[in-house]
Amino acid sequence: MTIGKISPPPTELNFNVVWNQLPQNVKQAFIGVPQKVKLRPRFMLYRFTEFFIANREGKITEWWSPVHPYGIDPGLSARIHLAKHLGASPADLARVVAAVKENWNALTHVLQAQLLMAVYGFWGQCATQSRRDQGQQARAGIAAPPARGDMQVVRTTNLPGYARQFYIPNLTSAHIREVSPLPI
Repeated sequence: MTIGKISPPPTELNFNVVWNQLPQNVKQAFIGVPQKVKLRPRFMLYRFTEFFIANREGKITEWWSPVHPYGIDPGLSARIHLAKHLGASPADLARVVAAVKENWNALTHVLQAQLLMAVYGFWGQCATQSRRDQGQQARAGIAAPPARGDMQVVRTTNLPGYARQFYIPNLTSAHIREVSPLPI
């Protein structure tokens, strides 16, 4: 007697990826346990980066932010507006709130990308990171902040984080396409 039709499991990227099985360095990049979310085709993502959509080894990055407002994240245009309001460059603000270590990435461009199909990823809050890995120098193109006459420049040893980010592992060119790398 047939009670119901057994459907095959969804085939979306990362449907079967479990948070507890991810590498420790990924888990340490978040405060607590991020929410697993499904992102639809045509969803727009961005990141500040010195790379194109793939790094030097040809791997597409896993770390993204939403171009348009998503949850409590106001999106890219609000982030740029906030940086201008604070008198900071958008890249400097991104480094601080997304906790991007200086020896990881020079953040010279804003890269926008679009999902080509539905994918699952993890959405959560960025954890505090040290400004750079121990014994590492800042990447080329990263300069100290300009001196201000009205206040003393303060350089912290840690980047606070607390912004929201996506971690979307296993992306390939079948899942995502670069829309624009814009210099900042």
